[in-house]
Amino acid sequence: MAKHSSSSEDTPIDASGTMEKLYDHYTGIFDQENGGLGGAPKFPTPPTLYFLSRFYADNHNLAPPPILDFSPEANAEEQHRDRRRDKAERSADMVCHTLRNVALGGIHDHLGGGFHRYSVDAAWHVPHFEKMIYDQAQLLNCYLEAYSITGDEHMANAAKDIVSYLERDMTHPKGGFYSAQDADSLPSPTSLHKVEGAYYVWTKKEIEDVLRSARDVDIFCHHFGVREEGNVDKIYDPHGELEGKNILTLRHTLNAPTTDRFNISTHKVETFLAEYKRILLSHRQRTRPAPHRDDKIITGWNGLAISALSRAGLHLLSSTCLDMATRAAEFAYGQLWDKRRKRLRRCYYDEDGGGIDGFADDYANMIRACLDLYEVGWDERWVEWAAEMQQVMVDVFEDQESGGFFGEAEDVGTKADGVGSIARLKDGES
Repeated sequence: MAKHSSSSEDTPIDASGTMEKLYDHYTGIFDQENGGLGGAPKFPTPPTLYFLSRFYADNHNLAPPPILDFSPEANAEEQHRDRRRDKAERSADMVCHTLRNVALGGIHDHLGGGFHRYSVDAAWHVPHFEKMIYDQAQLLNCYLEAYSITGDEHMANAAKDIVSYLERDMTHPKGGFYSAQDADSLPSPTSLHKVEGAYYVWTKKEIEDVLRSARDVDIFCHHFGVREEGNVDKIYDPHGELEGKNILTLRHTLNAPTTDRFNISTHKVETFLAEYKRILLSHRQRTRPAPHRDDKIITGWNGLAISALSRAGLHLLSSTCLDMATRAAEFAYGQLWDKRRKRLRRCYYDEDGGGIDGFADDYANMIRACLDLYEVGWDERWVEWAAEMQQVMVDVFEDQESGGFFGEAEDVGTKADGVGSIARLKDGES
């Protein structure tokens, strides 16, 4: 592997300038109408949203120096700060616009909670229906950041929705989090072939049969864009699997468009919709085979979830979130940490930790998880474990010649087949 020049000879990195260039890049490809980056297919890209949130936090309140200075240099610096503050406000707008549209769209499971992996259209309406634990964790962090910036309860509600999904469908009895749910499933218990999205989509007649009341059906279908002929454009359904089906998408807000149409208060509409969703979710769970769940518990992804839930406990003032984070961390320490060898395992499956050692990202994410959990609950065992794992990062993964960390240990593979890695790479290398 090629070596880099000594860091002492390198030009110092202009971190502030690099952040601004990255912001400018994202602004150039931002979808002004729908939010997100670029066109279809479209991923929510939580790391980008999180970066933009942090860019806002770092720049929206840049203060002038304490001493008045009217020199040309000082004037140029003030203009630079003004530009950065303007970009910070724009950054927050991009984040919130994206997250609102993602929460409104079909990429969001409006009944069961959580978010699907990506949208095949630019407007977040037609998803690829797979659900990944790392998406839930990272989006939870993004919604918490947006809530802290805006105080918008819609952001808090989206965060709570993710937590509910994780708690109900993705939690191991001992506390860890499963990896994923498939996109396809059997449409009914007697079906022979799986269909993508079968668990999540509805015909209008199904909704009529479940809700029964004409008024209830009218309110629900108006609010979620349900149509007799279905609401999926054929261009996004090349195999015809969604013909006549509806993907629930919030088409109207709880203010004038809905309340005026039905001549009822916002509070009543909220109450009605919550009850309709409860009824339809219960029907879905009783009558439709759920998508296959991947029961592997992957260390790094659990670290992401523990971090997000720890922060949710703080931002949402939720003891439930803190309890979930704590139980998952206890599971990780008990099942994924080899105390004799002082090594993380990559995953846990079927009562077995497996023979694969963790990668650098497993350590990094679990270290961050322990620190986030410690900052919320002040339980010293987590910072102590984080210190142990950090020492492994240095001893096992650090590139002592060129700096940085390799993605895998030097001895990876030797226990299973007696052969070590041919090459050790860092993120971004190939």
